[in-house]
Amino acid sequence: MGIPMTTRLVAAGYRVRGFDSSATAMANFTAIGSSEAGGAAIPARDLASVAEDADAVIVMLPDSDIVERVILGRLASSPAGADAGLLASLPRGATLIDMSSSDPARTKILAELTASSGVTLIDAPGLRRCRGRQGGNARRHGRRPGRVIRALQAHALRHRQARRARRRCGRRPRPSRP
Repeated sequence: MGIPMTTRLVAAGYRVRGFDSSATAMANFTAIGSSEAGGAAIPARDLASVAEDADAVIVMLPDSDIVERVILGRLASSPAGADAGLLASLPRGATLIDMSSSDPARTKILAELTASSGVTLIDAPGLRRCRGRQGGNARRHGRRPGRVIRALQAHALRHRQARRARRRCGRRPRPSRP
């Protein structure tokens, strides 16, 4: 699922950082390259580097166990230990978009854990049919699609405002921390 989405984002001019533990998946990601619109697929050296200076991170994983291990570095039901997951590297105020096929009850617990770290988790489970994703016309089938779309629109607005500020000032404004 990630390759068609990354291809569309790169073609639209976004710089997408990606990581996968599979060498084949990383080779497919790297092969996307760059676009005339200025987008690029940039391979990350490890999971932590995916989150460096990221405003948003999208995860698309097969099940809840893998989602929790990637985000928390452990299962949510396991005792908290040293932070080893993606959450440890995400800056406060970042948005984490989970497009995985996950158990809703476990996603709710995960959202509470990410919120305690100042990261917003948006549950946007799966997109239908690969052919639709490649054409850019996939339909979302989340439990609350209106809420997901509003959150994504708000994130896109913040991103556009930050880009305008960078062009005016020549640097990236730092988000305020509560």
